[in-house]
Amino acid sequence: MQPRTAAIMFFVAVLLGAFVYLYEIEGDVERGRDEEASRQLFPEVDAAAIGFLLFRARGDQLVEAIRLGEEWHLKQPVEFPGDDVNLNSIASTLANLTSETEIEDPASPEVYGLGDSSRRVQFRAGDTSFTLQVGNEAPVGGNIYAAREDALDRVFTVAAFRVSSFDRDLDSLRDKRVLSFDRARVEYVVVGWPGGTVTVAKTDAGWEVTHPSAIAGPADVKAIDDLLSDISFLRAEGFVDGTEKVQNVLATEPHFTVALGLAGQAGAPLEVGLRAVSEGDEENYLLSGGHASALYRVPRGRVDGFPRDVFAYRFKEVSNFDSQTVDAFELVFQPESREASVAPTTIRVERTDTGWASTGDAWLPGKAAALIAEFARLDATSVEVEQIVPDELAGFGLAPPRVTLRAFGGETESPSTLIAEVFLGELDPASGFAAMAAGQAKVVRIDPALAEQIPTSLTSVQSNFLAPPPGVQEGEVQADQPASDVHSP
Repeated sequence: MQPRTAAIMFFVAVLLGAFVYLYEIEGDVERGRDEEASRQLFPEVDAAAIGFLLFRARGDQLVEAIRLGEEWHLKQPVEFPGDDVNLNSIASTLANLTSETEIEDPASPEVYGLGDSSRRVQFRAGDTSFTLQVGNEAPVGGNIYAAREDALDRVFTVAAFRVSSFDRDLDSLRDKRVLSFDRARVEYVVVGWPGGTVTVAKTDAGWEVTHPSAIAGPADVKAIDDLLSDISFLRAEGFVDGTEKVQNVLATEPHFTVALGLAGQAGAPLEVGLRAVSEGDEENYLLSGGHASALYRVPRGRVDGFPRDVFAYRFKEVSNFDSQTVDAFELVFQPESREASVAPTTIRVERTDTGWASTGDAWLPGKAAALIAEFARLDATSVEVEQIVPDELAGFGLAPPRVTLRAFGGETESPSTLIAEVFLGELDPASGFAAMAAGQAKVVRIDPALAEQIPTSLTSVQSNFLAPPPGVQEGEVQADQPASDVHSP
């Protein structure tokens, strides 16, 4: 075959392929779109332009909704923020509703249930009003008769599932968010319960406790973030309406309140109030929230966990560092005899190429790695004394401390840099270990389960953390195998 002939044949094949693609494939898609558009009952309507709805919801309740900007609002049977998802779904259904068939030479509208007894959905797009009439079920196909009110001489069948979005109860059309707010705009939070209140404010340094003033200082960032997240995701399962009912509930003392001050907000802060109310044989939680005319019925499990004590919102870290940057750590134990002539015992453990190692004694596999992981994220469980004075330290076993924990390393190359130091004192079986961070005057309690990961006496080191002595020569370095960096909360 001549090269010119081959080129011509190739060019013809390309043209033929392009024709097949454009006409058969792309053209088929376009024809499908045109065919579907020709079956639309309201082809001149854009869903985004619909700003008014009037229809009967389940239970024969007449619902009127208007769209203001991007948000829907119910006007009747109650004035309330609307559920944007469900009301947008109704608007989309109306704008895109397509017929399955058109009845040829239809009888009178009453035959199809499209007379006075028909179900009407009125809506407005721009300045033009429309009405969809929905009639009886068609005898076959799972379809329903429908027509435009301005063209009752044309009767269609539409798939029943396409108009199911109109069959909703009133609660599903109401905004179930107890509070709607932008978390980034929250400047302060006031949390209250019977007998207590805490205020935290956002500063350049982060969240700070500002009330009670006696404990002013850093707040627990995670506790605040969790609280704001939980409130933002609170959803009602139902509503309580009626001025008298609402006022009677609001007259009772709340079990828990949260007030949010937002940047640029005018007037009072947003507030959630939690109350337990007996309804029949059950006690339910009702929240006052973003709309004053109703109460939100919320599952107990969603609100039982809200913290109701001051400590929950306080900064709890006793030590916090990256365990991967630690090159060595020390445990300093006071002699149990407490005799002044007996010196403290210091155990130093260093990171080697094969893991953690101490001189003279072999550590059980994983024990050193677990210890440093626990030490890296020590949290207090309560505050014992806000400002301790030296004369009071002995009462907590902190003069001198029973155990001193030190971590060395950090981002530098030198392993001698001290990055954390914590003192442990006496153990109270109920409240835990007394503890202090170096440089602080606050005595806190630490979970007594700490002893499972950090030795609290020289005896516990020997019995629970070191390998049996046979086979270990004096001065020999025994490597401890690394363990996963786990933390017991």
